[in-house]
Formats: sequence, C-alpha cells, structure tokens
Amino acid sequence: MEQNPFHPQGTNAKCLIEEAKVMKDLKHPNVLHLLAVAKKDLPNGDYDIMIVTPYMANGDLKTYLENNNQQVEDQVSKAVSIK
Repeated sequence: MEQNPFHPQGTNAKCLIEEAKVMKDLKHPNVLHLLAVAKKDLPNGDYDIMIVTPYMANGDLKTYLENNNQQVEDQVSKAVSIK
C-alpha cells in the first residue's frame, strides 16, 4: 500500500509543518503569507495537513514557470544568486 505523502507520520508532513512554522513569521512583499494550517480528518483515523495561502491567479510557481517555458531549476538558481 502506497503511503500518503501528506500523512502526519510521513516525512513530507513533518517538512510541511516545519515550513508552516517559518512561514508564520515571514513577511515580504514577494512571498505569500500564511493564512492558516488546516487538519482534515480521514475516515480511517488518519488526517491530512494543509497550508492555506492567498489565492494565486497564475497557480503555483512550478506550474507557472512550466507553462511559460521556463525551467524551474534555472529560475531557482537565478533567484538564489540575487543579492
């Protein structure tokens, strides 16, 4: 049986919670702010964790870059190199 990547016992869920902790204090005009962290109970007793951010008209960054013929890795590299 495939493990749900967002299951609280999974590594991804732990990373998501850590990301939310950082996001709650992050204030920058070019970064989405954290609205909430939500927990959805599942019928089997497990639950999913979700980060809630404002609506993004162009979708998530990865999809936006892909739809505009830009390689995600190239853009991340450019962003990291900005001082």
